[in-house]
Amino acid sequence: ATAVPADGSSGINAEYGGAGKHIVVVKGVSLDTSIGDVIKFFMDVVTPKNVEMKYGQAIVELENHADAIRAMIKDKESLGAARVQLELQSRPLDYTGYDNFAGQQQQIPAAESYGRVSLMGGDPRQSTGGAGFRW
Repeated sequence: ATAVPADGSSGINAEYGGAGKHIVVVKGVSLDTSIGDVIKFFMDVVTPKNVEMKYGQAIVELENHADAIRAMIKDKESLGAARVQLELQSRPLDYTGYDNFAGQQQQIPAAESYGRVSLMGGDPRQSTGGAGFRW
């Protein structure tokens, strides 16, 4: 598995989703899919920072959490001959799980400020409101 960054910098960590990483894992990628194919797949929505192909998956690092949320719109679309599934491995950098004022743990809706994101299909650009998904 060879990592080739989209921007020419060093590749991402093989253990995706590390602290500060904004990762979308593309599952079900066919073996003949190239890193260039993955970059093109996302280009109409976001620009990948780095891409790594590993075990029939593409691990795509994005610049920030908002880009990772935006990239999820490509879930269940065709990448080459395969219909792929996306898995979000990103959290906002300010995510703590704690209320800054009361010091008590709370659930923070990750996508609420970006609109509703459905991981069950559909187009989140056409959805309004809703609970979105929670960590």
